[in-house]
Amino acid sequence: MSEHQRHSSEYSSQGSRRESTSHEEIKVENSDKKQARGHLYGELFRNPWAIVGIFPALILGASNIVVYIFFGNILNAYTDHALSVKAHEQDPSVPIVDKMPYISKNCLWILLIAIFCGLSSFSGKVIWDRLGSRLSTKLRKRLFFQLMKSEVTFFDVTPIGSVISLLSEDSQMIQQSFGYIKHQQIENITKFIIGIVLAFVYSWKVALISFSSIPLATIFVVIFAPIIGKKNVIRFQSLSKSITLAEESLSSIRTVRGYNREDAEIERFRKLSLESSKYEQISGYLVSVMFFLIMIAIWADVLSNLYFAATLVEKSLKNGTKDFLIGDLMACNMFTVFGTMGIMMLQASVGSEQKSIAAGARILKLCNHVPDIPFEGGIDKVENFQGHIEFKNVTFRYPTRPVDVLINVSFEVKPRTHAALVGHSGSGKSTCIQLLERYYDVSEGIILIDGRDIKEYDPRFLHKKFGLVSQEPTLFSTTISENVKYGNPDATQEEVEKACELSNAKNFIEKMENKYETQVAEKGCALSGGQRQRIAIARALLKNPTILLCDEATSALDSSSERKVQAALDNVMQNRTSIIVAHRLSTIKHSDIIFVFDAGKIVESGTHDELLSHKGAYFNLVSRQLLTESSKKDEPINSARSIEKSHKEEAQIEIKNDETSDNKSSNDGSHEKEEHKEIKNKEKPSEIKTNLENEDNTENIESKKEIKDNYDTNDPSDYSEYSYSSESSISV
Repeated sequence: MSEHQRHSSEYSSQGSRRESTSHEEIKVENSDKKQARGHLYGELFRNPWAIVGIFPALILGASNIVVYIFFGNILNAYTDHALSVKAHEQDPSVPIVDKMPYISKNCLWILLIAIFCGLSSFSGKVIWDRLGSRLSTKLRKRLFFQLMKSEVTFFDVTPIGSVISLLSEDSQMIQQSFGYIKHQQIENITKFIIGIVLAFVYSWKVALISFSSIPLATIFVVIFAPIIGKKNVIRFQSLSKSITLAEESLSSIRTVRGYNREDAEIERFRKLSLESSKYEQISGYLVSVMFFLIMIAIWADVLSNLYFAATLVEKSLKNGTKDFLIGDLMACNMFTVFGTMGIMMLQASVGSEQKSIAAGARILKLCNHVPDIPFEGGIDKVENFQGHIEFKNVTFRYPTRPVDVLINVSFEVKPRTHAALVGHSGSGKSTCIQLLERYYDVSEGIILIDGRDIKEYDPRFLHKKFGLVSQEPTLFSTTISENVKYGNPDATQEEVEKACELSNAKNFIEKMENKYETQVAEKGCALSGGQRQRIAIARALLKNPTILLCDEATSALDSSSERKVQAALDNVMQNRTSIIVAHRLSTIKHSDIIFVFDAGKIVESGTHDELLSHKGAYFNLVSRQLLTESSKKDEPINSARSIEKSHKEEAQIEIKNDETSDNKSSNDGSHEKEEHKEIKNKEKPSEIKTNLENEDNTENIESKKEIKDNYDTNDPSDYSEYSYSSESSISV
């Protein structure tokens, strides 16, 4: 595992346990919320349809209040008719008043208002849903755009679950609050204003009594709203944790399954879900209690209003003035009820809007984030780019750990040469790859590419010149062809097939039913590890990179897949500057220069033979690896050179046989022959060793004796501790 992967995995595991969420990690101040409110409203009303959408809301709000004028008129007409009938019965000379034309006229107005309400409701919902969706989509696109251009450090310190929450739940909240809810807010404001005006027009005394519940309801909102807000924050925190946990568990399902941790992960998710549900229920209870108290206040006010209005009606009838009849009572009561309900609903939606503004503040804070490493800008055209790499006194520490991973590292890789970085796990090798890709900037020192500071280049230009093959290549859930063309979308199908041929991938691809149009599934899980790696090599090759970076490209593969991938890498590395981070001898011993890392420093450098002759750190690393391999095979070690040559010849023969069998299998599909030859060659290391010893007996016998004597005179304890250790191999 590379240093960066190790540090990231450590951070990820810590992040899943610690109490961190999007709302904790992305903190916003009141000034941020104020700025977000202005931005959201500005973006909303920059669209002319927002102005148009105000009118349906105004019409709907006004219509829902004004309609009760006509209901009141109808009731008053019935009252007049009833009174005239009663008077006629007492005095036949008094005519019966015919109110049917008047009632019909008011019924027609009610019908027209109903039609207007329906049209306004429909058009308002369509317009405001569209406005909210556009605003939310615009924010999501802007946020995703910014995330794609953010430096790797940002993702080291920000949980992915938090970002997903911003892109999903928070964005949805903004869409609702600045969509149809905004239409409802305008409608409720209209109801409240028109309701107050009409109530005072009908009877200012009744209006005063009716609206006396508003201050009391406001007090309830002021008391309960902060408590509900705090519970909602905790609920969102728990929800964010559960999202992070789900993302980690599902993306690492093979690891979870391999360690039988399904029940443990289910239990962790259950606890977080229960915690979120618990606070959601508490919040729901508090909201219910708040509205219960508000409704009590409103209906108490309605009852007192009805009683007082009834006295006015009775007085009016007794006096015969007909100033305030039963229809007026009903209309005035509806004005106050709907006006009061309008302001209550407005207060409730304001709380939701505040949460949306806080969500918008978090999103905008990330959108306004200025990366420490610019996404673009700098030198983007270089004639005759050579790929000359030089580290000068480089010191580096990861942002998540205050420990220097590289300490005063200096080395040079000349154009079109192959360099290898070896050393124990955690010694800083893969970090060099991360720095070359400029995922991070050095803490001290300088990195030169063709004599220029790496910071002077446009990062996008460098990424075009670099080809990266990592230990665990990432494939996207699309076709093989699209994955290969990921770094060069304009490549032709012929170029794709050529790249796959050079990467030893063409053979297995063309055996598939859909060939290059085969879907690889999520993260390429439909393919084997070796197949994914060869497709990744083809993807890197199709970019035609000047510099090839291989970060443990074969360490996670079995021996058969390793040989095929290594053969592909050998093809790709020709005439390119290459830096290989590896732990297996067969992948590094042919390098032009090898740099040996230990505890963040380079302790040795030279060719394979030079480093072996020095008998230093590299010699010990190689010896330990060979001792480990020998202990697994139960074979004695006669000399370092003979074993080294045995491995060299064995690897060459196996690669040759592998290529031969691949060609045969492409003609007749005979996989058994390939496997038989590989097994046969593996079963004869002693024959290879004997041939090598006979061949080199005359010219190298003294050198063999010298190395053998060195083994004999060294304390066996120097090597015994590595004989059965899985960590003795040279790993990243």
